[in-house]
Amino acid sequence: MSAVALLELRPVRAEDEPFLAQLFAFTEQERLAFSGLTGDLFNTVVRHEFAGQQRHYRLLDQEATHCIIIAQGNPAGRLVFWGNREEIRLAELAIAPAFRGLGLGSAVVDTLKAQARQSKRPLRLHAEKYNLRQPRRFYQRLGFRVIEDRHTHWFMEWDAGREGAALERSQLKMTS
Repeated sequence: MSAVALLELRPVRAEDEPFLAQLFAFTEQERLAFSGLTGDLFNTVVRHEFAGQQRHYRLLDQEATHCIIIAQGNPAGRLVFWGNREEIRLAELAIAPAFRGLGLGSAVVDTLKAQARQSKRPLRLHAEKYNLRQPRRFYQRLGFRVIEDRHTHWFMEWDAGREGAALERSQLKMTS
């Protein structure tokens, strides 16, 4: 059975902190690849940034839903999102290296897209421009479009209404 078939989301618990710290270190290693930081200095920077991220999530994102992505019974990633009357916002999606390329990220985004479609709200996110994993291409493949280009990020949106209109147009072209 595939990892996607066994996918589940559960709330983050205190005992998840070591996994989250390790996942953060993996993602920072990719992001900081060109920084020249190594060894103890790299580890110190990562610990400091992880602590800052955790504080940020506790203080500023109190309305957010924090999930551990479970695949094949094991922690495989992290998902942070929230919603308000105007939108659903994907704040973080990180998949552990051992689980990448299995379709987990796409499956999680599809779950959020279904929630957005049902609630008639767009799903929005921001993707770092300098992320070596090229999130812009990943999200564009899933139907997102860039709505704003800022210095370090692309702000992206998936809108079920827009997707439905595009689908209707393509169906009209096929039948004429």
